[in-house]
Amino acid sequence: MDDEFKSNFDAPSKIEGTEQQQPDGPPEAKSRERPTANTGPVLKPLVIEICAGTAMLSRCFQEVGFDVMAVDHTHNRFHPLAHICTLDLTLTSSWEFLYYVVRNFPVCFVHAAPPCGTCSRAREIHLGGPTQPRPLRSSEYPHGLPQLTADEQARVDAANSIYRQMSEFLLFCSRHNIPWSVENPARSYLWETEWMLRLQEVAQFFYFTACAWGSNRPTKKAFLSTLPDMFRLEAECPGNHQHEPYGRTRDEQGKLIYATAEEAAYPRILCVQIRRIVQEALNLFPEHSHAVPGFVTNNAAGATAMRLQPRGRRMPPLISEFVAFQTITAKDAPPLDSKSCLTKPWHHLPAHAKMLSLEVLSGECGEDSCKQIRYKFGIFRGPKQWIDDAIQLKHPFDLYHAVPDELLRVVFEILSLGPAEIANRRTAKLKQWISLAKSLELEEAKLKESMEPGVAAILRPKRILLWRSVAEQMEWPDHQLFEEIVEGFKIVGLQEPSGVFDLEPRPPSFSPESLDDAIKFLRPAILGKVKSASVDEDAPETMGHHLRRGLAFKLDERALIGGDRLPGGRQAMASGA
Repeated sequence: MDDEFKSNFDAPSKIEGTEQQQPDGPPEAKSRERPTANTGPVLKPLVIEICAGTAMLSRCFQEVGFDVMAVDHTHNRFHPLAHICTLDLTLTSSWEFLYYVVRNFPVCFVHAAPPCGTCSRAREIHLGGPTQPRPLRSSEYPHGLPQLTADEQARVDAANSIYRQMSEFLLFCSRHNIPWSVENPARSYLWETEWMLRLQEVAQFFYFTACAWGSNRPTKKAFLSTLPDMFRLEAECPGNHQHEPYGRTRDEQGKLIYATAEEAAYPRILCVQIRRIVQEALNLFPEHSHAVPGFVTNNAAGATAMRLQPRGRRMPPLISEFVAFQTITAKDAPPLDSKSCLTKPWHHLPAHAKMLSLEVLSGECGEDSCKQIRYKFGIFRGPKQWIDDAIQLKHPFDLYHAVPDELLRVVFEILSLGPAEIANRRTAKLKQWISLAKSLELEEAKLKESMEPGVAAILRPKRILLWRSVAEQMEWPDHQLFEEIVEGFKIVGLQEPSGVFDLEPRPPSFSPESLDDAIKFLRPAILGKVKSASVDEDAPETMGHHLRRGLAFKLDERALIGGDRLPGGRQAMASGA
């Protein structure tokens, strides 16, 4: 296996030890530009981690200000360190949601660690005992050996479904200039599948030994990535530690645990290195900033996707905690008090600056003399500078931040033009709309004739084309609204952005496939609930009124049995009512 690796690997200490980041300048020179009113929301860069497991990589990106989406299934055996967006990646609808996220959110990097259980060459090693796992693939049959059992074939088919759809998704990311990486053991049969061969046409391999980045065993790992800077991962075992044995053990419940499965969890040192490579390659360093009065920040978007109540403050403080941040790489330790603040000036940093984080860049040999550590400090404002910044703040009521620009223009015109001019303008606008409505009458009638009868009955008094024309004149952002009114709104799956409401990366509760599977259970439950519900004395009259206006219709219960119709519980009424 060694011949698959480059011979000029450098240990992690040699990769990062030569980098020296100078101080960012005097603290007073780093004062942020004060935000102005009417500033639109700025979404933070988003990192997607597919098959996240422990989500350590997502956690590391989150620590430095990135939004993250850690994706895994409901049977994730690891305790995650970041909120997990639960998706079944064997379903097409799950990948459609990820495409939706890429199209509508500032995704800056995607990492995937697809399941390798069916692709592992460790299955070819005889460990003894009656429960020896069989090989499921080979170089001749990378998509699955012939004559597998039904259970084995189901596992292989599920894995192949993930590999195929993941490959298509990553190629989609490449077309949108979003870098990505895929990790698996270097000798995994995954790399020989047709889907990974397609990815190899647009990416390159980077190899390393896992124990060089904090793992317990010298497993050979491969990264396939479109980021050339991933070469900084390449490293061999430094030879200064003991390796744990391969094989298998039993847990407290008696279940066999294989050593290769334990290597699936990423060590923190590896994740920090990946984060550093991505940040420096893309020049992305998101930081906490002043509050922008014009919008509420989107830092709760990730929690929304996981169907969790957002924590913490949605609006950051009007004056940020720190006036500047500085990063220092040094061998000597800073003089800190119990609150991690400097007790005296150190490396051009003022006293009382607060240490926010540290990363060991080199010196893993344990000798203090060769250690280089990168420190990040936050610089507080002085009392006078804080007062000066506070005085220049404006009260939110004086910024009109909650009032759209269009409404502000209307208020200005009403106050400046006078009642007579406003009345004349309104009259002219109504005449214009009346003329437009007459010119659209024929097309409006044809549109109603083309509709499904039930929909046409509801929309008969509505001037849909006039509504759309007026909206186009107003440059209304939701261009799909009128097509959805005519064709019907989706009750499952993804809804495209309206352009009116803030985006939320929320996966759909039901996909079209899952709703089709659930209809046979939901239909009798809804009908049973309707039959058992009490009906007030006004219900028959109300239903008769709706029937006469065409807003409701009678449907024999027998028509629902075995069909694809699903009654709505809120509108359904027992026929005996």
